[in-house]
Amino acid sequence: MKTNDWKGLGPNFWANLKDEGLRIKKERESEESFEKWSGLIGGGCLLIVSLIAVGTLIMAVFELISDGDYKMLLLISPTILFMAYLIKLSSKEK
Repeated sequence: MKTNDWKGLGPNFWANLKDEGLRIKKERESEESFEKWSGLIGGGCLLIVSLIAVGTLIMAVFELISDGDYKMLLLISPTILFMAYLIKLSSKEK
């Protein structure tokens, strides 16, 4: 039995254990990086879609006001209130 062999686990037991630990650490770091970037990309996409939706809604409201179609404006107002409520809820979670 060699001196660097520890209880029959092989001559390179400690070196293999260290390599395995480093491999696991690198995997964990890459997963955390992926989660961070995927969250940022998803949040950015959600922000862009939200801005487009709000902009479209504002344009529709101005169009309805300029046409004098107030009945249709009454149909859209609950949507505006619901969006404002959702924005308020999302700001509370932070």
